[in-house]
Amino acid sequence: MSTALQTSGVVYALTVADRPGIAQAVAAVFAHRGLSMNALVADSARVPTRLLVEFYGTPRQQTMIRRALERLHHVEACTCRPVDAPELRAVALCQLQPRTRWPRLSSVEVDSSDIKGAKLIHGQLAAVNAALETLRGSGKLEAVSRSIVAL
Repeated sequence: MSTALQTSGVVYALTVADRPGIAQAVAAVFAHRGLSMNALVADSARVPTRLLVEFYGTPRQQTMIRRALERLHHVEACTCRPVDAPELRAVALCQLQPRTRWPRLSSVEVDSSDIKGAKLIHGQLAAVNAALETLRGSGKLEAVSRSIVAL
């Protein structure tokens, strides 16, 4: 009898020392375990610097990763939030295939301005992720650049 592993998404908010190699050390925590990060965003305008790491995995993997991140030398603090936490926001600049009309996207804001055919969408992280999956699934998404912020 096989059971599917239940995965969910989390964002680790790491307060880190501003030292060379900290992003590499964080990435190595995942790589050494054969896991992938969905996103790694540095907020170096904050003092101290904060890294946001989005990860999808089982609860066991999430706990293992959190513990490993907390043990890194230059990590001062680590908090973990589910991707649907209201304080997690995202913004994405999306370019659709040529001559493609923008679909209605629920739960996100779509900026009405057009930047050379690209539009800015923003909202809660989980909603932006769902909108991007809708665009990918329809084959309409040509390019995207996304960022995350934790309020």
